Amino acid sequence: MVRRFLILSVLLVAGFGLSTAEANQAQKYPGSLLKPGVMEQVKPGMLPFTGLGLLPDQEPEGTILLPDSFAGMPVPRSVVCSDSNKVYLGGGIGYDSHEGVIVIHGTTREKIARVPLTGVCWSMVYNPANNRVYCSADGSANEVVVIDCAADTVVARVPVGDHAYELALNRTGNKVYAANFGSGTVTVIDATVDTVITDVSVGGAPYGLTWNATDNKVYCANWLNGNVAVIDGITNQVVATIPVGTKPARLCWNQTNNRVYCVNWDSFTVTVIDGAVDTVITTVGVGGNPTWILWNPVSNKVYSSNQSSGSVTVIDGETSTVLATIPIASGCYSRGLCCNEHDNKVYCGANDVGSHHTVTVIDGEEDSLITYISTGNTVDDLAWNPEENDIWCACFDEGKSAAIDGGTNTVVAYVDVGCEPQALAWNPTNNKVYTANGYKSNTVSVIDGETNTVVAVVPAGGRPWDVVCNPTSNKVYSANYTGCSVTIIDGSADTVITTVSAGTFPEALCWNETGNKVYCANQGGNVTIIDGVTDNVIATVSTGYWPWDLVWNATGNKIYSANLMSANVTVIDGVTNQVVATVSTGTGPQALCWNRTDNRVYCANQSVSTVSVIDCNVDTVIASVNVGDKPWCLAWNAAENRVYCGSKDDDTVTVICGKHNTVIATVPVGDRPVALLWNSTNNVVYCCCRGGGVTVIDGRTNQVVATLPVGSTPVALALSRTDSKLYVANEIGSSVSVFRDTLTGVEGSARIPLPQVPGLLCNSPNPFVSFTAVTYQVPTRTRVRLKVYDASGQVVATLADGIHKPGSYKTVWDGRNGSGTPVASGVYFCSLKAGTSTFTRKILLSK
Repeated sequence: MVRRFLILSVLLVAGFGLSTAEANQAQKYPGSLLKPGVMEQVKPGMLPFTGLGLLPDQEPEGTILLPDSFAGMPVPRSVVCSDSNKVYLGGGIGYDSHEGVIVIHGTTREKIARVPLTGVCWSMVYNPANNRVYCSADGSANEVVVIDCAADTVVARVPVGDHAYELALNRTGNKVYAANFGSGTVTVIDATVDTVITDVSVGGAPYGLTWNATDNKVYCANWLNGNVAVIDGITNQVVATIPVGTKPARLCWNQTNNRVYCVNWDSFTVTVIDGAVDTVITTVGVGGNPTWILWNPVSNKVYSSNQSSGSVTVIDGETSTVLATIPIASGCYSRGLCCNEHDNKVYCGANDVGSHHTVTVIDGEEDSLITYISTGNTVDDLAWNPEENDIWCACFDEGKSAAIDGGTNTVVAYVDVGCEPQALAWNPTNNKVYTANGYKSNTVSVIDGETNTVVAVVPAGGRPWDVVCNPTSNKVYSANYTGCSVTIIDGSADTVITTVSAGTFPEALCWNETGNKVYCANQGGNVTIIDGVTDNVIATVSTGYWPWDLVWNATGNKIYSANLMSANVTVIDGVTNQVVATVSTGTGPQALCWNRTDNRVYCANQSVSTVSVIDCNVDTVIASVNVGDKPWCLAWNAAENRVYCGSKDDDTVTVICGKHNTVIATVPVGDRPVALLWNSTNNVVYCCCRGGGVTVIDGRTNQVVATLPVGSTPVALALSRTDSKLYVANEIGSSVSVFRDTLTGVEGSARIPLPQVPGLLCNSPNPFVSFTAVTYQVPTRTRVRLKVYDASGQVVATLADGIHKPGSYKTVWDGRNGSGTPVASGVYFCSLKAGTSTFTRKILLSK
């Protein structure tokens, strides 16, 4: 559907080339400069430009969470069970709102809710007094999020100190304590009203917490000070400081003997503290780097999980002597602990750097190993659900939770909560989009392009890394990095046809339409060629070491392989499957694209910050173009015959003339551009920035016209030409963002040229120091809202909000928020919304 669009231009002019004295005087608003926030309609002739640009209408259609509507949290880190037979799985990786808590029904083991957070959920406690779960959300907000377990909704957000990790519950006083690692404090929260009572200074880097119910005291292990601070549960005052070992980590309390135990990471010891008088009773030697500590109330024993030595030390709660040292799985390091009070068993997560991930089960009576339970996933935290006698595991490196039956010691369920999509491909045959879910789930998700829903999840090999569609045979191919294979999927039925062996660590794919062949680049130094009809491997062709990217040249029917570690490009004949040339390039060839007009292949060399231009008629380098630091991705614009190169380390896109091999422009974009895509429908280039957002560049003027908000860590793009949808794979967010770009025919007569005045349309005035003038034009009477947002999406200032007559306008932002307080230096976004159209421009404040 073709929409009417707002014709506008936002020009941000900083300083106007004034001297410091003039700039200071200008801030007092003389002459044509305005007071900050005051909007002025500009008279004809005042604006020094000749035209305006028609901006594309990127309409967000939503976010698709993978693998389902409750997912989107790929790194579970903590788990707790409630009295209402629910399991709360919290986690995240510290990027944005895709952190959260997944709620699982304890009996059915089905996901029933998803609660978003604003940071990594490192720790949770359940409060039976009010049936609420408290979550430490370590992010930009630094808060404790309170979840009502009846409705599974957030009922409070309590501000705490910097980097709150561990939490503890005081049942007598109905208080929750948060150890703020970054600010050296413990925040005390009144759990009756969920407000802060006070912040208690305790020491350097407070880490672990435990509550002593007998004396109503809270103990806090201070990692950097080598001591434990004791807080009175009534007065909220520090009443003692107890020296312990080096880098004390976590704590537990022994109710039977009123003792507190502290594991000391660097000392390889456990300090035993008398809870009545707060003095050290003894120090017990344990294994290397003890990290978790647990008291077993059934047998009055204490367990120390020793991470580097891969063992669990059992300490007698009465005598404070070591009873046993139990090795976990060979070659593993130990992690979380929990106790099954029904069967008197203790569980310890055991993991290695490979794929040997288990839970060690210990007999709490005999102090002996019962069994190892393979989880297939790295276990970070454990919790016992007494209602079902299940042990729940937060498996942080696989985006899953495993449920273990406490009686049979077997895994009875896996619950997926994230998958980290790595690559996207659009299938024009049936308008489906496929995501290669690389790190977490070893699957390919299938998205219906009409409904924006996941219609199938197809199992693939280990760590799918790239995906490509073959529309001739209606097949989809997944390159499985650790599986050393290619999974071939039926594009109609969304089922696996077969899996073929590839080389070592396959990571890139391309399709040859002429020969109906699929090429798979294998890190070990070769390319596997698969017949698109028979699904047989035709040949394996040696290349340079670590082929990183592939591109097919339709004119010459040749495949080009960029060999990252060999500083060259291998050229393969599409008919004979033979190497016909090896082209030397710069160091670290990373990405390729093909220019059909001039029959050239461009190779981005990340180590030397150049783009090599290869003449495909003779397969020789004819030019080397200097670009930004660490070029990472390429795209070709057929309408303008331009090549775009995104440079990851300096946040720019270099625009290269396809005919003359010269730099036309350098366009600042978002943080860490990693993928580019040209849309032929409206002649815009999408730049996927791993640090956040998708920058939209006008393909004719090389100007940034919008920044699209997406999920956490976008890494890949795909475009549906059936209904003009842009798909963005958000790796950490375990999601796909969808935008409908409804602008069509932009090259027609309706397009008004953008201004070509130097200094106004070259991403100047960024950065600015004191104030920025914002100029825009409104073609018809409409409501206009002009706002400034910070990087987290919060409104900083409103510069205009009201009905505008047709014409040009100008206002000023002086770097202050709505309260008049100067904001910090950094990246901000000026967003103009008029009617149904929105234009966003990145601006930089540098004080």
